[in-house]
Amino acid sequence: MKKKIVLSLVTKQCELEPSLAEELFDCFRDMDEVIDDIDNKLDSDNGELEKILKDVILSAIGERADRDNSLYSEIEGESFVEMMSEGELSIDGNGNVEISYTEGEDAENGLEGTHVKLLFHKENPDFVTMAREGGMNTVLSFSEGRRSRSIYNTPYMPFNLIVNTLEVENNILADGTMYLNYLMEIQGLATQRNTIRLKIREN
Repeated sequence: MKKKIVLSLVTKQCELEPSLAEELFDCFRDMDEVIDDIDNKLDSDNGELEKILKDVILSAIGERADRDNSLYSEIEGESFVEMMSEGELSIDGNGNVEISYTEGEDAENGLEGTHVKLLFHKENPDFVTMAREGGMNTVLSFSEGRRSRSIYNTPYMPFNLIVNTLEVENNILADGTMYLNYLMEIQGLATQRNTIRLKIREN
């Protein structure tokens, strides 16, 4: 099944203080090792450790209490980019969901013309993959309480990326919305806390 969609996207980023960033990333690294060890010994821990880690991190950056869920909510001190684009939503016979779109001229973030795909399985919507292809290429994975590594390929040189996911709220198949909240370290350059709010409707 394929259908044309109109997509509204708000991306926000905020630089983290180096000392806080180091503490948070150390917490993720240590917890990730514990989770992997438990995963190797048990069939499932029902995601309890990921939930605990998420709450600890959100508490540390003071965000959990009164977050506004609206698409255009603003947090003081953050820069944000908003964009609208036409795209396509497809679901194959195995339940794999793909949202594809191109960041247009109104992206205003130096990534105009970048082709983006958001991928997940309808039975596991809280594990989301984002593939970006254009002037700068990368593949990012988002799963609450987990960290992932990837390469950020630029025209100048590749950079190592570490993504620590705080929250994934994927309701694309219910009401057309998705929310991603994560920490991202571009090694040697910057550490940021990013959020992505996405809303789609049929074209």
